[in-house]
Amino acid sequence: MLDNDDEYYDPLADQPTYRGRPLRAWQKRAYGMWEDNKYQGVVKAITGSGKSLVGVAAVHTTWQHAGKSLILVPSDSLLQQWQKVLRENLVGIRIGAVGGGRNDDLRDHDVVVATVQSAHRREILPTSLGLLIADEAHRYGSESFSLALRGQYERRLALSGSYERQLDDGVERHLAPYFGPVLVDYGYGEAREEGVVAPFRLALVGVDFTASEQTAYENEGKRLQEAQDTLVNDHSYPTDWPEFFAHVNGLFVMKRG
Repeated sequence: MLDNDDEYYDPLADQPTYRGRPLRAWQKRAYGMWEDNKYQGVVKAITGSGKSLVGVAAVHTTWQHAGKSLILVPSDSLLQQWQKVLRENLVGIRIGAVGGGRNDDLRDHDVVVATVQSAHRREILPTSLGLLIADEAHRYGSESFSLALRGQYERRLALSGSYERQLDDGVERHLAPYFGPVLVDYGYGEAREEGVVAPFRLALVGVDFTASEQTAYENEGKRLQEAQDTLVNDHSYPTDWPEFFAHVNGLFVMKRG
C-alpha cells in the first residue's frame, strides 16, 4: 500500500500495541508488496537485515483484524528467539509455543511459534483469519516438512536468506505453489549501501595439523560419517544437510521436552 509520497507506509507506526523501532525502507517495501499481493509471498533477505520485523508487522496486522498467526521455525533456538522478539515488540499479545516442552494452540493464544518438526505431525489450525509465517522457509520443501503448510491459512509469508534447495525441487513443488512469488530479494550490496549491514573482509588462513591432530581429525570424521549413514539408511533421515540437521535438532528438542 502506498502513501501520498509514493513510498510504502509503516504499518507499525503510531500503534500503541507496538513498542519497537520504526521499519526501515526495505522492510516497509517488503510488507507493502506482501499486502498488495493479497497477503501472500516470499521475502528473501540476507541474514542480519531484519526479516523478522517484517514478520512482526504481518502478525500485528493480522492480530488487529482478530486473526491468529502460526510461525514455523526449524530449531528450538529460533523458537526461543521468535518468542523474545514478539514479547519485546508487541504489547498485550498472547504468545504460545509448540516445541521446547510446550504444546499450545491458537484457541488460547494470538500467535504460536512452532518447530516444524512438531508442526508437520500435528495440526495447528487458526480459529479465524489465519497467517502462517515460515522462517527459513527453504527448509520446508521436503515431503514431510511441507505437511506443516496447512491450507487453512489464507495469509502466507515466507522468510528466507537463501530461497533455494540443492538436492530436490522442493521450492517449485511445495513452497512456490503455497506462498506464491518472491516479492523482495534484498541482497548484501543493497543492504550495505543503505547502512543496514556493516562492510567486512573475509580472509581464509590455512594451518597444518600435527600428526596426532590429523589422526584425531580423521577418526572423528569417520565416526560422524558412520553416525550419519546409520540415521539416513536405518531411520530414513534426509540426505540434504539443512534438513538432516533440522531432524537431528528436532530429536534433541523432543527428548528435552
